[in-house]
Amino acid sequence: CSSDLLIRALNRLGHGISYSKLEEMDTALCLQKLATEADMGVILPSSIQPCIPTTLAFDNIDQLEETLSGGGTSHRVNGIIVQLQVSTAPLQAATPNIQLHAKKHSITPMTADLPVYNAGQRVDPPVTKSVQLPYEAEVQRARLKNLIWSLVRQTNSSQQSISSWTGFNMLTRDNVTVTKDTVRYLPSINAPATQLSTVYEILNQVMKIKEALDLDEIVCVFDQALYAKASEIVWKHQDLYRKVVLRMGVFHTICTVLAIIGKRFGSAGLRDISVESGIIAEGSITSILDGRCYNRGVRLSKLVYEALLRLAWTGFYPWMEEHHPEDLPHLSKTTEAVKQLHADVSSEALNVTMHDPSCCRILDLFTKYLDDLHFNSGQ
Repeated sequence: CSSDLLIRALNRLGHGISYSKLEEMDTALCLQKLATEADMGVILPSSIQPCIPTTLAFDNIDQLEETLSGGGTSHRVNGIIVQLQVSTAPLQAATPNIQLHAKKHSITPMTADLPVYNAGQRVDPPVTKSVQLPYEAEVQRARLKNLIWSLVRQTNSSQQSISSWTGFNMLTRDNVTVTKDTVRYLPSINAPATQLSTVYEILNQVMKIKEALDLDEIVCVFDQALYAKASEIVWKHQDLYRKVVLRMGVFHTICTVLAIIGKRFGSAGLRDISVESGIIAEGSITSILDGRCYNRGVRLSKLVYEALLRLAWTGFYPWMEEHHPEDLPHLSKTTEAVKQLHADVSSEALNVTMHDPSCCRILDLFTKYLDDLHFNSGQ
């Protein structure tokens, strides 16, 4: 199908080419790429450059064909490689010359049997150490932005004209420059992702890619199932894979967080208020609390988060009168600043509100009030 589209495109440009000649060209390109494997030990796309921070992602891609017994279906693992676009990237080494082979329209793939990986006795994960990351400013800015969003949503109680959390963040980041990364496919591994031998082969290929790109470390992203198997192998061979950073994908990480929230607060009232409020149907609440329904679970979490902030705000004024009466004038100025943001939701208006001295003071006190509610909730 792709060859037919390429022929049509070339014909439109005035370069007529036969389907047979196109197959010869595809075969020659494939042989050229295979020739580079002998030098680097791994096949990499031509646009991938060395010495650039690289992320790899792997996931299963199964073709569940309809068979009589249900067996004999296709199972394999696909990978992608992601790099930042750097204008000063080093030039790539010259590739071998392409030589067309007359009437050679295809190649016979070599069947490579994966080495059997003997799991043996499981090894516990290494002892983790707390590390202070230099992202406190970003975390504080995100928390401040969420609080401002909650206040803006409460400005007009008669009619809601402010978008929800996702829409608000989209409207207030319109001046952020987004740079497209370089994303390319890696060769498929024709083996089921459920086997440890397959995951072992993935990690070995990752090490080869790391050496070929001359990287100190490389990041690998997996889904939850592959991440568990990869972690088990890495824990057992820490010296070999100490430069491989394992990450679970954002989607599966959020699903895990949703399951933790459901486990902790499901029987504490979250199940009841979700159903009785009409946000979640009774037949769907169990799967949401288990972290299996992503969209509904995220929507429920955002609504509960906003509702709890609104309840906390109702008790904030009496708390300020009791503990910080000297800061009450800042509360009036904060209300005016929030009203101005309500009239013009944009990144510039949000930036002005976030740097307003009165607003910063009130939101800092509100954060302390939330901490006070958190630590004194059991009293």
